Amino acid sequence: MQIHASQLPNALESGVYHLNGDDEYWVAESLAKFVSIVGKESLSLHIFDKGETFSEAVGSLFSLSFTDDKSVVLVKDDILGNDVKNHKMLQELLEMDIAPNYLVLVNCSLDVKEKKLVNTINCSKLKEFECVKLAQDFFPYGIEKNALNTLCRYTGYNLLKIKNESDKLIAYCGENRIDAESVELLVAEDADIQIFNFVNSVVTGNNKAALRQLEKLKKRGEPYYGMLAMLINQFRRMLHSAISKKTDDELSEIFKVHKFAIIKARENRLFNVPKLKSALEMLIDYELKFKSGQMSDQIAFDSAIARLIAKEVN
Repeated sequence: MQIHASQLPNALESGVYHLNGDDEYWVAESLAKFVSIVGKESLSLHIFDKGETFSEAVGSLFSLSFTDDKSVVLVKDDILGNDVKNHKMLQELLEMDIAPNYLVLVNCSLDVKEKKLVNTINCSKLKEFECVKLAQDFFPYGIEKNALNTLCRYTGYNLLKIKNESDKLIAYCGENRIDAESVELLVAEDADIQIFNFVNSVVTGNNKAALRQLEKLKKRGEPYYGMLAMLINQFRRMLHSAISKKTDDELSEIFKVHKFAIIKARENRLFNVPKLKSALEMLIDYELKFKSGQMSDQIAFDSAIARLIAKEVN
């Protein structure tokens, strides 16, 4: 079986499953379905984390249960690794019927043969429109379209963050429909998104918005060296987007960002390739000055920001 976590049925047959993907929401939702098979308080539920061995996990799979006729074993860290003995044990399990038991591996190191034999549950992020559509269900009293789009954008289309923010918004608004003003008031953008908005304002010449976004960034308490590194990453993405012939989808996969960030980067017209190169070199130079002890991270960051806003790049 190969299926996305969003399509996972409530009734799951016994066997070996692999949760593969980096979306924490879908990993958590999938694990919850397996836990519900026996109940989170059941002695038939066995959870293995870093520091434990795969042989212990396999042993618990067939341990005698006094409360249920099945065992659910969750391996939440890659304790399988590249150990030959571990993979031999797994391959033996894949070749036998382990009914009525369940072995669930989370982002483990599987070889090509093992990937073909396990039941794979894809826990990757949904596409933007799919994420927005699903997020609507988190609001039983409704949410305005603009408010929902802003919420999804501020959280980087991360469903776990959206779910957490929805609880906060509902507690604030009660049974009223969530509006855009409430989202702006209560939800803070991810630091990467704030950096993205700041850079976008700079390159479009909107210094007023850039300064407002910069103030929001500083209020987050992010370290200056961290914000400088994010600035460098953003300008590097913009430069590669400007010179690359790859598609938006291909670049978003390479940089591990939402496609929206690549599209916006390519819409930039005021910073051509030479200016992007100059800005990137300037930022890297200030980072080196901080790392070499020539100036503090705050002075390096503030100096770089001042030059960006003043358009002191060739």
